Amino acid sequence: MSFEEYLREKAAESRQKEITGFLLILLGMILLVGGFLTLLVTVGNPDWFLFIPWTRTSDPTSLISLSMTLSGFVLAFAGATYIIFASADRGWYLNSLKEALEDTPEREEEMFKERIRDLKRKIKNLRDSS
Repeated sequence: MSFEEYLREKAAESRQKEITGFLLILLGMILLVGGFLTLLVTVGNPDWFLFIPWTRTSDPTSLISLSMTLSGFVLAFAGATYIIFASADRGWYLNSLKEALEDTPEREEEMFKERIRDLKRKIKNLRDSS
């Protein structure tokens, strides 16, 4: 595996990590909205701690809605952080790939000349054998 292929694979892997981060954010938002709606339906007018609704009752749905809300916030934040790191990695891989491919025209010219030499040898061998 060449260095260019390795960098392309790593860039593709980073794109998949970004998709995973977006899915984490989506899951977090679903849990967040679910927790909000559960609490609003069961309690009606909850107490607020900063931006997190909560109510202390003996009903287990308030604990479930609080855990859904908190896990929604945590997953959304973790997904956003994961996206930032994955996109930074992808940027580094793509910059390295760009630097590695800057000398490509010279290498292509050498490969082209080598192919021509090989074809000339094959033509010569065919003429000699017939």
